[in-house]
Amino acid sequence: MDKFDFTFGGRNASELGVKATQRPNMPAAVKKIEETNVAAMDGSYYLDQGTYEDIQVPYSCNFLVPDGTEWDERVREIKDWLFHPTGASQLIKNDDTEYYLRVRKVETSEFTRIYRRLAQFTVTFTCAAYQYLVRGSTRVPCPEAVNNQFETAYPIFYITTKYPTGNTATITVNGNAVTVQITTPTTIIDVERRMVYTGDYKIINGNATGDLDGLVLVKGANTIKFGGTKNPAMLEYVPNWRRL
Repeated sequence: MDKFDFTFGGRNASELGVKATQRPNMPAAVKKIEETNVAAMDGSYYLDQGTYEDIQVPYSCNFLVPDGTEWDERVREIKDWLFHPTGASQLIKNDDTEYYLRVRKVETSEFTRIYRRLAQFTVTFTCAAYQYLVRGSTRVPCPEAVNNQFETAYPIFYITTKYPTGNTATITVNGNAVTVQITTPTTIIDVERRMVYTGDYKIINGNATGDLDGLVLVKGANTIKFGGTKNPAMLEYVPNWRRL
């Protein structure tokens, strides 16, 4: 693996012969602040919206092909990798592999041909401000007590049962309850998107009662209760641990 190698969409840049020429700086997270000016008053009022602007992570890259006739094909392969990723849209730096960034947009500069076999370009990844822990992206059994050592997390809950017909389930996080009418063997609650799905991702928000925002995992101690099922069911979750 090259010194400044990175992974996007499940593929290393080095797999395509792409070399990053330097390690990118990590932009600071910038809060979304609403400013209000009031006549006849000094200064301004500032409202913290509790969210952050996206960040941009640029990589200056080059690549070398064995023969000049392969140059254009390599460019096409790189574009396919960046604009049509086969894996999750996640960016991982090779020197920080326990964390990933959620990529929202990918842009490239023009591909400049320096010599017959050598080219350079810049790829810029626009990402969410948070850095997500790789170990927090795995689906695991949901415990009754969770200690969140990081920022407020938006988990994805999975309710599974062999007997969905006529079944209901209630998830209670820190006293905030959401009840779901179960119609399929798997029911998914995505807290960040405020969506409820069947196992094949059919939207069933109408089957849920309660405030999905109440299912976030705050920093520190959290309690999670699962019950209300008429038939046996299991609760799993992807915690989505994240840091700034």
